[in-house]
Amino acid sequence: MKQPTASVVAFDCDGVLYANATQRLLGLVPLHKQQAASDIDAAYRHGYIDAAGYTHQLAELTGLSQERITQELSAELALDAAMMDIVRQVHEAGVGVALFSNASREKIMQLFSPEQIVRFEAVVLASPELGIKPAATMYQALQRAVYPKKHIILIDDRPANITAAAEHGMVGHQHTEAQTTRQYLVDLGIL
Repeated sequence: MKQPTASVVAFDCDGVLYANATQRLLGLVPLHKQQAASDIDAAYRHGYIDAAGYTHQLAELTGLSQERITQELSAELALDAAMMDIVRQVHEAGVGVALFSNASREKIMQLFSPEQIVRFEAVVLASPELGIKPAATMYQALQRAVYPKKHIILIDDRPANITAAAEHGMVGHQHTEAQTTRQYLVDLGIL
């Protein structure tokens, strides 16, 4: 699976470095059941199933109790320590690290400590001028921010953002959980 070595690995924030309770729970679903979990989540968000049905179906898919599902859903946004360890390892391996997110600058400053932010050689965030991913202007801004480095790998949880990355000459990896993302970077020879 080896592809050109990355000169920059760009990480999304929400859903990759930080996860909300729903994302954390959906990340516990086996890969072969991910589509079913996504469908259940969409049905709940659009009002087709109630909270009891949602927690019951998530419990079946994850193997967790309904009580645990309810507890997890009440949790706040949480830093994914395993993913931040991957960021550190990529940085220490001499590969550039970028933060590429639809989050606002204010949100990023609340979520990351100064010690964490300095690991990112480039930070490209959504704005009225750039729009939000998957807008072409966001990907162009990332390319400018890391210039002259050319080989960019985007780690993102949204398929549309991965597709847009490919359209801009980048390699994308759809993040579901830290272990598979780490293995992907190992397979590429980055870690």
